Amino acid sequence: MRFLTRQEIRTLAGSTIYSRGLSYFEDGRVEEITHNTAGSFTKIKATVTGSLHYKVHLLFHEDGELQEYACGCPAHEGGSDVCKHITAVLLSVADPTEAAPPPKKREVRRNSYSNKDTEIESTASLKKLFVDYFAGRMQSVESIGEALQTEFNLSFYTDYFQPQEQYFSIQIKVGTDKLYIVKDIEALLSAMRQRSLLPFTKKFTFDPTYHYFEETDLHVIRKLEEVIRNQKWADRQTSFMYAENKGRAEITIPPVAAEEMLQALLDCSNVVVKPSVGSPVPLVVKQQWPGQFELTKQQDQYYVSYSSFDYPPRKVSLTPYYIWNDRLYETVDEEDHSTKLLFHMLMDTPKGRLPLDKSDLEQVYANVVSSLKDQGRLTVNDNVDAVEDHPLQAKIYLDSDNNTILADPLFSYGAHSLHAVTEERNTPGDETLIARDSQKEEELLQLIESAGFHWNGQALSLSDDESIYYFLTAILSELKEKADVFMSKDMEKMLVSPASFSIDSNLDESLGWLDVSFQTDDLNDDELYALMHSLREKKRYHKTADGRYVSLDDEMLQGFRDLLEDSDMDPTDWEENTLRLPAYKAFQVDKFLNTGRQWQKSESVKKLLRDIRSPEQFETLLPEGLDGQPRDYQEKGFQWLKALSSYGFGGILADDMGLGKTFQTLSYILSERKERAQAAPFLIVAPSSLIFNWEKEARTFTPELRVQLIQGTKAERKKQIEQAEDIDMLITSYPLLRRDIALYEDKTFHGLILDEAQALKNYTSKTFRAVRQIQTEKAFALSGTPIENKIDELWSLFAVLMPGLFPDVQSFKNMPAETIRYRVSPFIMRRTKKDVLTELPDKIETTLNCDLTKNQRETYVAYLNRIKDETANQLQSGSFQQNRMNILANLTRLRQLCCHPGMFLEDYHGGSGKLDELMNFMNDAKENGNRVLIFSQFTTMLSFIADSFNQKGFSYYYLDGQTPSQQRLQMTEQFNDGEKEAFLISLKAGGTGLNLTGADTVILFDLWWNPAVETQAADRAHRIGQKQTVQVIKLISKGTIEEKIQSLQDKKKELFDQVIQSGETNLTSLSEEDVRELLELS
Repeated sequence: MRFLTRQEIRTLAGSTIYSRGLSYFEDGRVEEITHNTAGSFTKIKATVTGSLHYKVHLLFHEDGELQEYACGCPAHEGGSDVCKHITAVLLSVADPTEAAPPPKKREVRRNSYSNKDTEIESTASLKKLFVDYFAGRMQSVESIGEALQTEFNLSFYTDYFQPQEQYFSIQIKVGTDKLYIVKDIEALLSAMRQRSLLPFTKKFTFDPTYHYFEETDLHVIRKLEEVIRNQKWADRQTSFMYAENKGRAEITIPPVAAEEMLQALLDCSNVVVKPSVGSPVPLVVKQQWPGQFELTKQQDQYYVSYSSFDYPPRKVSLTPYYIWNDRLYETVDEEDHSTKLLFHMLMDTPKGRLPLDKSDLEQVYANVVSSLKDQGRLTVNDNVDAVEDHPLQAKIYLDSDNNTILADPLFSYGAHSLHAVTEERNTPGDETLIARDSQKEEELLQLIESAGFHWNGQALSLSDDESIYYFLTAILSELKEKADVFMSKDMEKMLVSPASFSIDSNLDESLGWLDVSFQTDDLNDDELYALMHSLREKKRYHKTADGRYVSLDDEMLQGFRDLLEDSDMDPTDWEENTLRLPAYKAFQVDKFLNTGRQWQKSESVKKLLRDIRSPEQFETLLPEGLDGQPRDYQEKGFQWLKALSSYGFGGILADDMGLGKTFQTLSYILSERKERAQAAPFLIVAPSSLIFNWEKEARTFTPELRVQLIQGTKAERKKQIEQAEDIDMLITSYPLLRRDIALYEDKTFHGLILDEAQALKNYTSKTFRAVRQIQTEKAFALSGTPIENKIDELWSLFAVLMPGLFPDVQSFKNMPAETIRYRVSPFIMRRTKKDVLTELPDKIETTLNCDLTKNQRETYVAYLNRIKDETANQLQSGSFQQNRMNILANLTRLRQLCCHPGMFLEDYHGGSGKLDELMNFMNDAKENGNRVLIFSQFTTMLSFIADSFNQKGFSYYYLDGQTPSQQRLQMTEQFNDGEKEAFLISLKAGGTGLNLTGADTVILFDLWWNPAVETQAADRAHRIGQKQTVQVIKLISKGTIEEKIQSLQDKKKELFDQVIQSGETNLTSLSEEDVRELLELS
């Protein structure tokens, strides 16, 4: 590997640069040379020391050609081709013995620099200098050259407008053997930036390429440059013309920069202070102040001064330093705050002393004077009286007079007492100094003042009711912690303690009433009645007729007030300080009054609460004659029904579908008939499709019960109802009940059972009105979904089951969900399969997205655009309710198009993507031995499916609203016995009451607005008796309204959570906002 010869280097660099590079090379300034060879190239790195350290990079080809070169010096970056640093490195690797070949023209790349044959040595790039300077690379300690001696001269002076503040200016002296005043500091800074010479005398010229400052001195100079630059900027903001201030040998430091400048100067070794008279003295900082404080007395006046000052020190503006006798002093340590504060105050006084009268001295004695004495920093003059030091004993005397509280506070120190306001002493003429605890005195006075007391010239008084109540309940207790409080008898009676109140309760089981009595010995009956009014009006306190105060913020009283409000009762409902409530309100009473004190429950009330909340503790046995062994949760459900029934309550058994609500209810009915055989019969009301199932279940599990199915002609049904005396249980349907309601007018039943009670959800319906007319001792509802669409549905159920539990329907709608929850929670029992049937196989829910056929999509898009325009116009007119039926009909059309356009378009023959997907699925299901339930809300669609099944040879059962009840039962049993491959079911007709555990797959062909209905359908197969995993598949057409419906369902699953049970599905009715979302209307 060869490198350039010296002759080649001379040719490349030029004579001048070559000579300087040779000088650097011979002086040994090339350091840290490294070689790195990769393939045909060798890269050389080196450091060359000039006024700074510069990095040089060279790249050689193996034939000796120089390919690239670079240097970080200002000359090279400013445009010079080859600088002296590059030359020095080339010389350090050249072979001086090698014969020089004839020079040839080379194409050498300057790494990212221009290729100019110019030399820039004396004047470098201003940009490079600027970057070097502010990046801290200039004047490095490692620089090669001569260090300058530097001295900074400080002059302190006072501003005319602020004579107690000190400012300072800086003058610089520099030199080598001798110091010279820098007559123009800005010229020095400019020479340093421009790398130019600055003559001082014939014997000394500042050369920034050779001379350098020590780092600490350079730091101060940089700070000075910042001061000048900021001052120029400030001048430009206040003047249109800027005239540069030249020839400044002294720079005044503004207050904002003073502290940092002094810190920088203190790091330097040669800083002096120029006094107004005499020779300069070195700048030093004293930590300990000379001298000490002095306390003197002249006649009746006391003075605190600083004894060592002939004239006061002056603070250096915006710094922690004072200047005194040409020395800097730091302020005292921060932890000695009082001493520091006093010193600063003394420095701000014209004569350096602070006058104090006797009261002032007493109040500051403990915090300041005593502290200074302990530190040995205070001299007390002999003529100052002795000071007595005793702990503060605060006393406050309280009295009441004509609805006014009078307060008389005293401060006592040993045998000496003084009034807190007037400072009048109990020993007039006593000149003894007392070390007063001013902090505690002030805290006590502020506390009294915060209560609203005013000085009337003789005493502190408090008159208005709000302030008196605040003092009695909030301030008085705190005042007793800080002082000895003495109260007159009248004052002691002003506040009636809530602890004197008690609440008792008792249950009259024979009448079903709960009596709640409110008692206290401190108030008479009339005053208690008035207090109840104050509670209902939500006042914070009650003032009695004789001027006493009762705090109504007490937890128990607040609970009683909430009970009154929740029960919609007022004092007029009282009789002898007792509220008479229905027994079912015991749970509300317990919620509001269970504060841990005063709420006294009788044993009968405790038993009621325990029996309903923990029915497994209710004393009852399963009835003899029950054919079947209930599961544990079913026995608990039976006990719960019995417990409610024993108190005359009703409720909702809201167990998940398939958990045996019918079995639990039959167990309860049998038990009741065993206990009261002569009582009136039970009436069971169920959907038409389930009445035969009830009859079958009764004969299976409770064969002893005499069951009458209400059916046949009007005359036959009349006879069946009239001859019910010897019957244990009548079974009818909701439609028949509506028609026969007149036949029940003179009938009273022992119990009413409403199966699938969501049939009552509409309180304006004929079904609701008919059921409400039935006379019964108690009523229960069975429903896995007591709320399907709106919260109103829960009101409808309890209006029948427990009249009075809720107010009218409009008030109910405004109730918070939490209020509804705690009212209904004792009367709803809800268990899910996941909670109680750990052995039940899984239910796997999946969504199968189906593509529309080409013709089907074209038809769908055309209808969608028309319906969107039509609906947008209807909504824009603000008449959603008026057009509601038409809008819903249009949405139904879109859903039908997703299933099969032929449902309403007679000439359509373009096929259905969903139907094709279903047939493919059925082929697989048949091969795998799966048995399938297929639900659709459209019977027309079920007919299409049936036709396709007939063509493909799939066997199936078919059930819709026209299927007779007995036939339904027969088909169900046959399917569960293994007959046929599929069951086509109308969603509305077969979504409830069917037990189809013979299936292991459920297909929801189309979406319903209400996901609870879909869940009911799926649970026809996923219920007790199922041994296989159940797969539930939703068919959804991609890119259609069905995807929007799915999203809408997912967003609205909170109502059921809020009121019934967490983690389950709920619904909401379709609103205008929902319609806009479904059709993507703004």
